Amino acid sequence: MGAEERAGGRLPEVYRTFLLRMGRKSGELFRGSDLLDLDRPEETDEVVREILNESPGFVLPPRAHVLLTHQGYSLQYTVAEGGFDTPAWWLSEGETEPGGHAQSFAELLDQELQLMEKLHHDQHGTGGHFLEVGEGYLRETHPARVSEERPLDQPERFVEAGESLSSSGELFRKSLGKLNSEEK
Repeated sequence: MGAEERAGGRLPEVYRTFLLRMGRKSGELFRGSDLLDLDRPEETDEVVREILNESPGFVLPPRAHVLLTHQGYSLQYTVAEGGFDTPAWWLSEGETEPGGHAQSFAELLDQELQLMEKLHHDQHGTGGHFLEVGEGYLRETHPARVSEERPLDQPERFVEAGESLSSSGELFRKSLGKLNSEEK
C-alpha cells in the first residue's frame, strides 16, 4: 500500500518532490531522526503507536501522514490534503496536543538545513572531525577539545597511504560509490 493510500489523501507537492528526490537517501538531512521508510512503513507504525500510547488523549487527525520519528519519543506529521504545501506538526510523548509546527514542509526543510549549517560551522570552528571510509561503512571521529588534535591541521590523515592529497576527493567519491553499490 502506498503512502497516499495509507494516509487516505494526496500528499502535498513539496513533500512528494522531496520523496522522489531524497526519500530513500537523504544524507545528513534529519540526522538522528528516522524518516518514514516507504518500503517498511510498519516499522514507523510501531514507534508511532508507542509515542501515542505515551500521549493519552491525543489522536492523529484524519489523513495524518507521519514524516519522521525522532529518538523514539517524538514524531512529525503532516495531513494529506493535497495542495502545494501544508504545515508539519510535531508531537512528543506525554503531550496531549502538538507542541509546535512549521508553516510548511518547505519551512521544516529550511529549519533542518539551518541547523545542519550551524553544526557544520561549530565543528569547523573546533577543528573538524575525521571521516573514515571503510569497506561498507562510514565513521566519524570527533577528537576531544582538550586533546588539541585538530583534523583540519592534519592533511596527511585525509587520504589513504599511497594516495596524493589532490586525489583525496576522487578517493572519497570511489569509496561512496562502493557503499552505494553495496546498498542496492
